Amino acid sequence: MIFTIKITESTAYQFGPNPGLISFTFDENNRPDTRNDLLALGFLTTLKDGALVRVDSATTADYFQLELIDGNILAVYNLGTEDIDIGDLGIKVNDGKYHIVRFTRSGQNSTLQIDNHNIITRSPSGKQLNIFNRHAFIQIGGHKNILRNSIEKPFIGIIAGLVFNGHRLLDMAAEDDPRIKTEGDLELMISIGNQQTSMTSLAMTPPSTSNNDHLNNQMLAEVIFA
Repeated sequence: MIFTIKITESTAYQFGPNPGLISFTFDENNRPDTRNDLLALGFLTTLKDGALVRVDSATTADYFQLELIDGNILAVYNLGTEDIDIGDLGIKVNDGKYHIVRFTRSGQNSTLQIDNHNIITRSPSGKQLNIFNRHAFIQIGGHKNILRNSIEKPFIGIIAGLVFNGHRLLDMAAEDDPRIKTEGDLELMISIGNQQTSMTSLAMTPPSTSNNDHLNNQMLAEVIFA
């Protein structure tokens, strides 16, 4: 089965320099149980650590988190038994360049791809559950600690074109969807895509002309889940 998402025009948010967060809350009567999950997004940053996306259940300890650890992408999910992680320690992504990440989950198994690098797979051993129960909250740019009223693992940089299970969450935030809450230091940038837009305003550090063309080409890339 092939899932295709074309990032030909992407809403982008800049997070920072202080912590910022975009939160989506599912309607109480529409909190899905999923066997399969699909996530695609683009981002750029120069920092080594931060949570890009986190999904939490309403009734269980099930969760999913995509984060940066020491400049590497790591996805971690728990379906009720143990944490399962998948990442590529050979690729540093905190270089101020635009990167695309694709994550898929089918039951307990998962795949991860960064840009056009090889797809890596994870098939955990032992008895595992395969349903993510009752999706309730999706957080972008960090993880809210309710008790401390703080944003933990804040992501500082730019996130664009985020799609999770068909939900274009950044577009929804830009359109003031009532299920979306924004807080902290974040800014809606521009709609990026096939128009000739300067990437200088989106970069953490000013890019050269060649890097600018490279960013435009990657933002127009077709994201394919195989």
